[in-house]
Amino acid sequence: MPTTFIHTADWQLGRTYAGVSDEQIRTRMQDQRFATLDAIALEAKKDDVAFVVVAGDLFDTTTPDNRTIATSLKKIGEMAKPVYVIPGNHDHGSPGLIWDSEFFARQRDAHCPNLVVLREQEPVVRDDCVLLPAPLLQRQTHQDPTQWIRTAHSEHELPAALPRIVVAHGSAQGFDTGAGATDDEGAIHSNKLDLARLPVSEIDYIALGDWHGMKRIDSIPDEKCWYSGTHEMDRFPKGELNKPGYVLRVTVSRGEKPVVEPIRTTKRRWMECTRSFAEDSAVQGLKTSLAAETEGLDDTLVLKLSLHGHLGYAAQAALRKIIEDIEANVMRLQLHHNVRAIPTEAELEALTSRAGDPLIARVARRLRDEAAAEEGPAGDRAAIASIALQRLHEMVVTTNH
Repeated sequence: MPTTFIHTADWQLGRTYAGVSDEQIRTRMQDQRFATLDAIALEAKKDDVAFVVVAGDLFDTTTPDNRTIATSLKKIGEMAKPVYVIPGNHDHGSPGLIWDSEFFARQRDAHCPNLVVLREQEPVVRDDCVLLPAPLLQRQTHQDPTQWIRTAHSEHELPAALPRIVVAHGSAQGFDTGAGATDDEGAIHSNKLDLARLPVSEIDYIALGDWHGMKRIDSIPDEKCWYSGTHEMDRFPKGELNKPGYVLRVTVSRGEKPVVEPIRTTKRRWMECTRSFAEDSAVQGLKTSLAAETEGLDDTLVLKLSLHGHLGYAAQAALRKIIEDIEANVMRLQLHHNVRAIPTEAELEALTSRAGDPLIARVARRLRDEAAAEEGPAGDRAAIASIALQRLHEMVVTTNH
């Protein structure tokens, strides 16, 4: 009989987003990680789904605050089906931490008796499958957490007819951990999973956590080994190998190739866009083109916008207004503004040939000449003169139109 379950990981509930300076935006990002669990609950409640597996890092820390614990467990309770969790590197299973907390136990009993925390390296036999958990019992280990599973099929009397599912958290041997597999840059040489040494022919699915993007491990045959990635996008995508914001709906049968269906759950989008300007006319339509490229500018979007090139004064002013409009409509804008202000001939003429304002014209010509010295000892002075010339244009020309 086939068994269908939800494979997810790296919820990291309670994440602080310390790199976001705006407290309001930071709070919205934190809340979104909880809200997205509703999409997982929707999948879990389907009649043919038997249970949910969280392959590590349910929490972002081993000491989450009480509100994070209570909110998390209420969300898990709403999933209605058994939810099996292994500790990961962020919420590892060392004694005396989150999993031993009296408050955690009290809240679990009150809100989610369906939660099962797997801290032991031993098989969990259900009516429809066997779970083989490889929990992390400390933040970093140089011993393969899946090592015990290598002999589990011979040392334990496992029902021959039931599919076997490994649940592990760490870096799979043989793929590029340097590309951002884990949140912990200092830990990429620990928590290694030597999957090639597992009795793969005896295993029907390997549910992995730690890599934040959905990814199949091709070195394991029959498409039976996957990272689900995090349920809610939490960073800018790192190429095609990193597709965060999904859970996996998995159907397994003993001795058969699993059926794996990605389910998109993320509510937030993280996009990077670059624009280079060589003509003032390129500013027109920027907002429209960005909206098309990012599928809309709204409060679900975190946008990193890199701007380069050069523009005239009027075009620079128009660009600033467009940036203000974008920033007001997206969740967060990370702006890298490297567009130089180079006045057009008409803009220089409007400053330097003012018959009615000879003093302004004389100052403008002086600033123009100093701004032209872009190299050598006069470079700093030229940069200041260039800024001053632009401000003069704004005061004298722009404000009069």
